[in-house]
Amino acid sequence: MRKAGKRIRITAQLVEAAAGNHVWAERYDRDLEDIFAVQDEVTERIVWALAGKVAFAEISRSKVRRQEHLDAYDLMLRGIEAFHRFTRENSAEAVRFLEQAVAADPASGRAHAWLAQAYGFQAGFESDPSRDDLAYQAATRALDLGDSDGLAEATLAAHQWFLGEFDSAETYMERAVTLGPNNPYILSWQGFMRLWQGRSEEARAIGERLRRLDPLDPSWVHEFLAFANYLLGDYTASLEFFRKWNKMEPYRGFANLAACLAQLGRISEAQAAWRKCLDYRPGFTVEDYKRGSMYRRQEDLDHWLDGLRKAGLIG
Repeated sequence: MRKAGKRIRITAQLVEAAAGNHVWAERYDRDLEDIFAVQDEVTERIVWALAGKVAFAEISRSKVRRQEHLDAYDLMLRGIEAFHRFTRENSAEAVRFLEQAVAADPASGRAHAWLAQAYGFQAGFESDPSRDDLAYQAATRALDLGDSDGLAEATLAAHQWFLGEFDSAETYMERAVTLGPNNPYILSWQGFMRLWQGRSEEARAIGERLRRLDPLDPSWVHEFLAFANYLLGDYTASLEFFRKWNKMEPYRGFANLAACLAQLGRISEAQAAWRKCLDYRPGFTVEDYKRGSMYRRQEDLDHWLDGLRKAGLIG
């Protein structure tokens, strides 16, 4: 740290001790008018950056090993790495690796928590409700085993919300955020819950924080911000985030993109987005869209339906 007048420069560096390799470095120049705010901001940024760099270093080291030599921890890392590709095929791969990790070490609460996340994400691609049930079972098992980073609680919060148990969902989410206040996955679930609750401004603020700080692939943050900005009526910003979300395999995302494009008067593009939705979920209808809505307020669902109506997809 170096100080000059009312300015401070903080330099952080991460070196792999075993080999002496330089992994990461960052410099922060800040005003010192509020030293505590500076301390909190820089600490948060360094923690998030290091978390991502260390995770990627662990995964890279694991990928060098032959698959037949993988232990439970390596299998979990492989599952996490596959999860971060955010596609239908990779979500299935993530589940396979994490199921193997749990089989190799049934006492690993962390592996069960990640398996719950993978099952939940896979449920977004599949029409099989058993995926949600498996996510619930894995998350519950993680809690039984004493997993304490909040990831399992966040999964249970989402599960309870899907069941309509809103008070229980909020209780689990509060516990999750308390345990993992800087965990991007927990914050993303919190953001979606705020969105579903109709608290769109809070949801967007969470999304913007994630976009600034998350060291991992931000494609799912772009999805989240596309939805939040749409509900706030900023269709131009919403479309910008839809365009940045380059892994739009979940069919509902294309349905929402269709609504956004229609609000901007781009009807032919909106209809093309809806056809893309049908490519991923043949036979999907607007009634299916309504039944699968997580929004607690009717006006938020109606907002999306208004876009689909303008696209000519609803009579």
